[in-house]
Amino acid sequence: MLNYRFVISLLLIFCVIFPLAFYWVNNSGGAWYRPYQLWLLVITGVWLWQRHKSYYEPGKH
Repeated sequence: MLNYRFVISLLLIFCVIFPLAFYWVNNSGGAWYRPYQLWLLVITGVWLWQRHKSYYEPGKH
């Protein structure tokens, strides 16, 4: 089954947010730690998205 919310989120990221973030990171007048801030935002976002999901692990009851 197609998850429309996920597809719309990916389109938003690739069409709007990614070019803005790319320009922001590569701006010559910016600080050296900008790429690290971007990665921190990505990692935090994925952690928040995945923290409430539970997975079945065989052998654990």
